[in-house]
Amino acid sequence: TRHDTTRHDTTRITLSKISKSAIKKLIGNKNITKLKILREACRNIKNEFKNISEPHKNPVDEFKYNVLMQVHHIEKCLTLEKLNSLEKINYGSLLDKIESLLKFGVSSNDFTTAGAIAVIKFALDNLPGHESEKLRVKNLNLPEIFSGGVKNLSSNEITKIYPDFYNFVRSRHSIRRMKNKIISREKIIEIIDDAKFYPSACNRQPCKIYFSENPDTINKIIKLIPDSFVTANNNINDALILTCDKSLLNPSEINDQEFVNGGIFLGYLVLAIHAHGLSSCIFQVLQKNINRINEIKKNFNIPASEAIISFVGIGEPLEKNLIACAQRRPTENIAIEI
Repeated sequence: TRHDTTRHDTTRITLSKISKSAIKKLIGNKNITKLKILREACRNIKNEFKNISEPHKNPVDEFKYNVLMQVHHIEKCLTLEKLNSLEKINYGSLLDKIESLLKFGVSSNDFTTAGAIAVIKFALDNLPGHESEKLRVKNLNLPEIFSGGVKNLSSNEITKIYPDFYNFVRSRHSIRRMKNKIISREKIIEIIDDAKFYPSACNRQPCKIYFSENPDTINKIIKLIPDSFVTANNNINDALILTCDKSLLNPSEINDQEFVNGGIFLGYLVLAIHAHGLSSCIFQVLQKNINRINEIKKNFNIPASEAIISFVGIGEPLEKNLIACAQRRPTENIAIEI
């Protein structure tokens, strides 16, 4: 059993239970003192690795995670028209968690609170009874800034083909030399406003983008990017940091779930940058860069619960650009019929 300190996320450890009979065979039946010491050691090791592999969430993170998961369950029931399942949900308990979040100081405009209430209100409005829960929702008086529930879309709306996607995705390239210009805050916000429609596990939307308009801050970000092509040649003049908040995930999910969600967001992000007429280049984070990652978090006040997924160089392309002729694998190598 080992703990790999080079990983961004500590390896989850499962310790096998050691039976009394197996221990007695190892050290003898009569050595009760050694038996007690060994059993105590096993308990201590198990607790130690549990603390390492599953860091405790603070109450706010725990409530946010639970609320988002339960609200997504309601959304799935609504889309499948499972009214019986909707009836079985404990709305009182869910409202207790939302009220606790508000008491903890979470804003009434927060996505978790106001967004959850929008979904809960829609569900309750479509169910008979539940008068006490409906009254509680009304008394919370949260701002109606998010839509919730479900809406009807025709097949024509869902299957609408947007023109020229073929050429759009083929015209996007990784650009490693860009104009010496910082992208405005307004443009970054527009890009993120498009990219945020990426799909995420249970709609928890755990990804975040860190950026700056301050030249000194941007230079500090670029110098910390673990890529020699950036730091040695000063070809990138603006960069974004993409993170994924692990507090919204759960140890019961697959390992590295944050990189699954982050990778999906990253694909949407670079296409959104391309759609706004700008260039981008993705810079990976390697396991050997863990010390650099910790330095970046410290420098830019990125919470410990957030994993840094990647850096993205962003900027205006030069008048003439050298592009790698990156061929795609043959489709038959990718599409595997089973």
